[in-house]
Amino acid sequence: MAVWSVVKLSQMPPDLRIDAEYYRPEVLRLRRSVEGGRWPVETVEQLSDSVINFGAYSLCNDIAFQEFEEKDADAVEFITAQDIQDGFIDHANARWIPASQHSGLLWKSQVGTSQVLVAMAARLGHAAVYDGTSPLNSSQDIAKITVRDPEAFDPHYLAIYINSGLGRGLLLASQTGSVQQHTNLGRIKAIPVVMLHRRDQLRAAALYRSAVGKRKESAAIIAASEARLMKALGLDRLDLSPQKCYTRRFRDLEAEARFDAEYFNPKYQRIIKKLRAGGRALADVAPLAQRAFDPALRPKGSTFRYIEIGSLTGDGEAEAETLDVADAPSRAAWIVKPGDVMTSTVRPIRRLSALVRDDQDGCVCSSGFAVLSPASGADGIEPEVLLTYLRLPIICEILDLHCTASMYPAIPENRLMRIPIIVPDTKTRKAVVANVREAMTARSEAARLLEQAKKTVEDLITRGKPGGGE
Repeated sequence: MAVWSVVKLSQMPPDLRIDAEYYRPEVLRLRRSVEGGRWPVETVEQLSDSVINFGAYSLCNDIAFQEFEEKDADAVEFITAQDIQDGFIDHANARWIPASQHSGLLWKSQVGTSQVLVAMAARLGHAAVYDGTSPLNSSQDIAKITVRDPEAFDPHYLAIYINSGLGRGLLLASQTGSVQQHTNLGRIKAIPVVMLHRRDQLRAAALYRSAVGKRKESAAIIAASEARLMKALGLDRLDLSPQKCYTRRFRDLEAEARFDAEYFNPKYQRIIKKLRAGGRALADVAPLAQRAFDPALRPKGSTFRYIEIGSLTGDGEAEAETLDVADAPSRAAWIVKPGDVMTSTVRPIRRLSALVRDDQDGCVCSSGFAVLSPASGADGIEPEVLLTYLRLPIICEILDLHCTASMYPAIPENRLMRIPIIVPDTKTRKAVVANVREAMTARSEAARLLEQAKKTVEDLITRGKPGGGE
């Protein structure tokens, strides 16, 4: 059905956007709701002391990233736009840089407490507030907003506003790019912000803070569960100290069919020896579930829910997006069922595994995942335990050892299924299952609180509900 909008030349923005997408009817309605309502409006730039990002892209070549297990004691976390997730900062996949680069080369990309971080690419339009006090650095695809007067205008309200259908809708409408959609600092500065009464700002901000608290609670439970499993498997007692020089006999290389020095590092060999003592491999407890997805077999005009690698969070969950079957990506490969465990075969060091929830039955995931179906009974393993096992940093290092290629390292499925596994005792398994379920409940509550905060803001602006004065 044809859709059109008529816009006067005098109503065009300063950068003279003439693309039809910018003037879609729903976008024009958003602008009218924001700019024609009962509340005063100011731009992000007017509300802020600064709106900055990393700066020169050429500096990326000079960043000396450090691996988690070999990072300096004072190394600083480094996040990207992919880590800004609808109100939350996912630290699970953050990288590390030397403290000297944090204070020197990358001084402009330091993140300060109470700054609002906005993704300029990848998760375009997602925003979060950094409430921590530890040093943090960010990439060039994150805009950092420093609110001028937090006592008068709450940074948490600004983050909720940008994450809402209003703020994100306006930001997405102004995006540029044909391959990877992105925006720039100028467009972020120009976002119109509705100045609700202070009481209403604080109401939305309180919901947001509660949501962040629940996410932190979930992360703490997951961390405790991983520590419990490490201890039960005896992996916490291994000598993992690095060793630069070591020798192996040629017959050892032949037996493993490996000739790379890294694989025979004594640290990794001690881990592998411990895991092999269990006498089982992943294939024994969780075979591959290869339910192929064929878009040609779906009705024309229908939709499906798709899970890509980028949609996984650092706490072991994944969110699906709804796509038209006609737009199915070539990598849409496997149909998943509740209880399946998806693990990324691409760069497994990133700990990207997730448990398929009941509400994700029938979703389709990328071919970059291996979908495991845990067996039940005495010879099997609970999905929650398998998820926790696959996300242990020490296990991800072993998975990474089996990757092939350099530009796009991935572990072949046949090698993945031969990875040894120790199934813990019944008491530990029950405790891990309880931990994971408790963490998932906390995360669901966090999502509910965040949606409530966004709806509060949207209703006040679009329906004109009274907010009350100071």
